[in-house]
Amino acid sequence: MARTKKKKSFEYLKLDIACRYFFDDKTIINAYCDNKKFIDEASSKTKTDPLVIEKYLNYSSFLYNSTHKLFIEKSLHKLSTYLSIDTFFAFLKIPFLSLFTTMNETNKRRLKNKKLINIFNRFATYNGSDPFVAPGILNVISHLEMSEGVYLPKQGMRSIVESIY
Repeated sequence: MARTKKKKSFEYLKLDIACRYFFDDKTIINAYCDNKKFIDEASSKTKTDPLVIEKYLNYSSFLYNSTHKLFIEKSLHKLSTYLSIDTFFAFLKIPFLSLFTTMNETNKRRLKNKKLINIFNRFATYNGSDPFVAPGILNVISHLEMSEGVYLPKQGMRSIVESIY
């Protein structure tokens, strides 16, 4: 039986809008994957100073830049991870990483707008967490979607598996 040659990669699209948020008062906020577009959209729809949203997104980026080398690029079960210079600098930033406040508390303090708080609390659900219990450092998740973007495999999720196989 002849084997068919599989693709070595999969094709994908970068989405302009990650999702839409619908509120009881009929407000619809598009979560653009472009920070400038999102800031404009969210500030106009929530009557929030754009600088507040920009500072929040910068904070989310700070969380990512402070921790990604440790939690994404390294293996937490290896001693070498804990003996690295990246880990040392990450530990110095602990007071600024919202480890001891919840996502909701962090978002309320930084955003002060119920709709924006709801939008950013949603990111806790990505890993099954509750924003009223999960630590504020999980606000790092929003950086990936809002700043790095959301991608859609052209042939569906299965195409990723097939390209790996």
